[in-house]
Amino acid sequence: MTSVEFPRIGQQNGAAVGVLESVKAANDLYSPVSREILSVNEALNGRPELVNQDAGAAGWMFKIKLAEAPEFDVLLDGEAYLSSVREQG
Repeated sequence: MTSVEFPRIGQQNGAAVGVLESVKAANDLYSPVSREILSVNEALNGRPELVNQDAGAAGWMFKIKLAEAPEFDVLLDGEAYLSSVREQG
């Protein structure tokens, strides 16, 4: 990964919430829930590789406030997500 484009703090909903760029491509980031952006991880500006190296800790991208709490109930937890990925091959 070569760079991360962050959403604007205070941004609510909308389409993409950021962009991940690598040498070969740029990909939009999407949020699976309605939200407001509370903060972004500025440390990624100088070290975008943290997203791949330590996504669960130092590589976090942004913090959100849920707009519709019931939306959270339909999301997969980490174990269920990995199981789904394995099933899809």
